[in-house]
Amino acid sequence: MLSRHTPLEDVLRRALGYAGIVESWEHVCRKQACGHAELAPDDQLRRCPRHGMKLWPKAKVRQLRLHDLRDTTASLLMMAA
Repeated sequence: MLSRHTPLEDVLRRALGYAGIVESWEHVCRKQACGHAELAPDDQLRRCPRHGMKLWPKAKVRQLRLHDLRDTTASLLMMAA
């Protein structure tokens, strides 16, 4: 069970990222304190130009709130009736 303090919108965004429903990917260097990051349309392997280490792809999903899903569900239920 999730705690009532769990940020559900963050959980939803993480799930969208795992599902591949993203706008873009931010590739971040794995070396601590490097700070190199670049945006890309895919999650293909990239390397840091400074260190040659692999870049870690992080999904950038569309801003979505749970309230948006509530409205969508209500609309779908009304159309089905």
